[in-house]
Amino acid sequence: MYCLNSAGTDIEHFEPKSRRPLRTFCWHNHLLACSHCNSNYKRTEYPCDDFGQCLLIDPSVDDPFDHLELLPATGKFKAKTRKGDETLRVFGLNDRFDLVSGRVDAYVKCRDVLIAWYRYMVGGDFGEAELRVHALHREPFADVLRAIEDMARLPYASLALGSELATALEAWLATARGTVPEGRLLANVPTARPEASAVLPSPMDG
Repeated sequence: MYCLNSAGTDIEHFEPKSRRPLRTFCWHNHLLACSHCNSNYKRTEYPCDDFGQCLLIDPSVDDPFDHLELLPATGKFKAKTRKGDETLRVFGLNDRFDLVSGRVDAYVKCRDVLIAWYRYMVGGDFGEAELRVHALHREPFADVLRAIEDMARLPYASLALGSELATALEAWLATARGTVPEGRLLANVPTARPEASAVLPSPMDG
């Protein structure tokens, strides 16, 4: 629940047992974490501000994107708040090669699969489109897809992402994150923008 690499092996006490022994068996204080985050990074760290409020993102109650901005193409986060800064420091989220490279790889995969999904939707091959929906929803670094979706809502999305990906994302968001329309209808899929139409297959292409 900290690094999102889907290698959870440990039950981690968010607020350390040494700090609050009575929360040792509190269900809401138990989080699934990888052994690296639990044993090598967080350990018993629990930084607090002057009012005793924890300065780590608690993924069970906080939306990490309120405190962190992911730059998908670089695989690195930028802190938006003090809580974001402390979370990056304690868990080494920008310092661990496996995490940074994993996010970069996830960005490449998400980009390519989103474009393929859109092409299959426009071409009417809903079976292949649905396979790509499931692949994206199973992607270990779920924060990457979330960041790409957020970028698609920006007014300069086509410049930041490229027109082909921006067009695919427009359709993806319009169909409830890739849901193949009931009855196999194309009515909910936005038409391609003019600048992207040259690279999208026609339904007649087979």
